[in-house]
Amino acid sequence: MIRQLIDAFAAHNDPAKLRAVIAKQRLIIDRLRKENAQLRHENRQLRRRLKDTELNLLRRAETDAYLIGALYFAQQSTSRRACGACGIGPRRWHRAIALLRVARIHDGRRIDEVTPEEFERAVVVGRQRVERDGLDVVRWRMPICYR
Repeated sequence: MIRQLIDAFAAHNDPAKLRAVIAKQRLIIDRLRKENAQLRHENRQLRRRLKDTELNLLRRAETDAYLIGALYFAQQSTSRRACGACGIGPRRWHRAIALLRVARIHDGRRIDEVTPEEFERAVVVGRQRVERDGLDVVRWRMPICYR
């Protein structure tokens, strides 16, 4: 933006053209401020919808889901016991698998045949769905003893 103003000053000695360039830049700045305020408002709403503890649970479930995906693509076991050796406890494992089920890449028994890019995209879509609908979407896909 500053580069455009410098170029405009260098290219034009006409004050009317300079005023027009400055006015255009002000409109862009105003639009960006409004967009930034709107994004802050949406972020606040999402944080209110998902309590901080729920947001942390979702982030941890997403991280664990990526780890399970990495194990899967490395052709390692993604069972609860194998993931326990990697540091994922039973409750966290169930939560990550539930997130993968929300993302529709796990059928409850195994991960569907997907590419790593499709896996990442599906996890992001699953996380967005949980952000929109709340963590209950994940809880209902977990065994009763781990909810």
